[in-house]
Amino acid sequence: MSTNATNSENCTDSRTAGEAITNIRDLRRGDQVLFGDRSKPVTVVDLGTREFPVVNGEDQFIHLVKVHGDWANAKTYILGAQRSVWTGEAEGIICEQTGPVQALWRASEATA
Repeated sequence: MSTNATNSENCTDSRTAGEAITNIRDLRRGDQVLFGDRSKPVTVVDLGTREFPVVNGEDQFIHLVKVHGDWANAKTYILGAQRSVWTGEAEGIICEQTGPVQALWRASEATA
């Protein structure tokens, strides 16, 4: 492997290790994650919150992360907590561009 290898080339797919992320707020800038059927990890490049109106309760803030790949022409995605508009209870994770995310996995550095 060349010394110019990107971080994404040095990561292992943790889907087999069972390291699923269930809460977006656990992510930090620089974390690498996989979602959907992706084979290359994307990197968390920004964090934020958004106000979320709840019909039967007080409005809440949901956590958001912006992720981007480390390769040419990579798309940027916004991932956030999916909540019930009626109760505000967490229902999973959603991608703003593609819809509900079945699972979000942390990509961990490969050990030599």
